Amino acid sequence: LGLSTAMRKRWLSFIRFRRVSFLIGSLCICWLLAVFVFHGGLPLAETTYTIVRASLSKAESQRCLKQVLHQRSFSFSHKKQSQFTGTSRSRPKASHTVHVMIASNGIRLIGMMALINSINKNTHASVFFHLVTDKPGARHIRLWMEQAVELRHIKKKIIIFDSSWIEGKFAANSKTKSRVTALADPLNFARFYLDRLLSNFNGRLVYIDDDCIVQGDISEMAATEIAERHVAAFSTGCNDVMQCVHSQPHDYSAYLDYGKEVIKQLGIPRETCHFNAGVFVVDMERYRRWNISGQLEHWSLMNVKDKLFLEGASQPPVMIVFYNRYSELDPRWNVLHLGTTSWRVPTYTEDFIHNEAQLLHWDGPYKPWLFSNQIGAEIWRKYSIPEPVAMINSET
Repeated sequence: LGLSTAMRKRWLSFIRFRRVSFLIGSLCICWLLAVFVFHGGLPLAETTYTIVRASLSKAESQRCLKQVLHQRSFSFSHKKQSQFTGTSRSRPKASHTVHVMIASNGIRLIGMMALINSINKNTHASVFFHLVTDKPGARHIRLWMEQAVELRHIKKKIIIFDSSWIEGKFAANSKTKSRVTALADPLNFARFYLDRLLSNFNGRLVYIDDDCIVQGDISEMAATEIAERHVAAFSTGCNDVMQCVHSQPHDYSAYLDYGKEVIKQLGIPRETCHFNAGVFVVDMERYRRWNISGQLEHWSLMNVKDKLFLEGASQPPVMIVFYNRYSELDPRWNVLHLGTTSWRVPTYTEDFIHNEAQLLHWDGPYKPWLFSNQIGAEIWRKYSIPEPVAMINSET
């Protein structure tokens, strides 16, 4: 064929790769057929297929991610370090304070502490934390932050959420009882009452769920552009990064009952891709001016009356109210689905998780403080702060 030596080597390498892939694929198909025929194991077969497919997709995901990140002109030459000892890209000096809100209580407080620690260690900006909790949580937060050297000098305000605000106004919908219980936690609705919780604040606010870790500079996230006619910035489930890692996005029809006339009248196409309501940047002046809190309450009450939602509690009203009112948050700032079952986790590469993702989000039941082998759990442990002994003694 007249090929050069280098070309022949590449061609032979490609052929070997295809042969190995074909062999692996054939073995997997035989395994799936054996499981299905001899054990009637359709669920097991489906699980095995998903695991194998994910493992074979790692290389593909890596190539795709490199291309996408290059196209977006992302600069990942700096590796996030807690003490910023490197000489890579300089951090912007914040001219104002970044305001961050986190809502948490009970066992999830360990997540809140790790999140605060990660934000504080990865920025030179001035950060003020608005920590929303219940009465027992307020006492625990004070004790935790007084005893932890890493948190002792954090600027903060502890806000007790008034659960009477939501009485009779919300209904949680899910196929599993445990998820219904989690969705019905009053603090899950703190994002509905930002104007009440921050009565004298009209600037930019960063809201982050307590099952996250921030590896980037929070001031960069806070500076996300929000279009003139938009209220906030969210990360969608259909962005190019999520497509690279074979994440299965949900559309609006997974959350809203399109059999109900009131939902049809919204004019929102059922195939519209959803966005995650657990991490966002919001303009509080616009939030107040457009009465976002009142609109969220309205749709929640409508659901109590007419059962409009198929899944979720706080997520569907946010999707309705913010439809066509949000700008896109850089997908690095909400790397999703790390808390899902191991065979459903998107095929993120280790390099992407450790060096390129700015915010890791363990949405789902598998939290890093409960499951040490969950993807990225070693990063979470790096920022985790043990529960104070005095607090443990008070609980026993």
